Amino acid sequence: MLPYLRRWAVQGTKPNGDRATTIFDLQHDYRYVIAYPATVDIYAVTVAASGIRMLADTANSRTACAVPVEHATYGRRLFGLHPYQASTDPSPPMELYLILPGDEIFIIYRDDQLRRLTSALTEIVASFE
Repeated sequence: MLPYLRRWAVQGTKPNGDRATTIFDLQHDYRYVIAYPATVDIYAVTVAASGIRMLADTANSRTACAVPVEHATYGRRLFGLHPYQASTDPSPPMELYLILPGDEIFIIYRDDQLRRLTSALTEIVASFE
């Protein structure tokens, strides 16, 4: 397997307050991104270009989505992004999540973190075109 073509790293916060960086590696075929939530291999998933576009649109609109992804061990899973908790704030924090059998990861992006996540996803989408 060839190494990634380009990498983005965006820091967020786990619900317990610990910092967590998510890495997005654009693959050489420009069709897929490998995402590493919290930089942990167990959470690594392959996201198609259409899924990255949906995540970027969701981050920009601050709505919710769950995109199909491929996990090396568990096969097809859903990788989601939604507003964090019930918030009436017009600019709510967003939570990125992945649920695996017996494990899960949630990463919250607030303010500048969310701007960086949105910017990274938007840059990745621009790389596909």
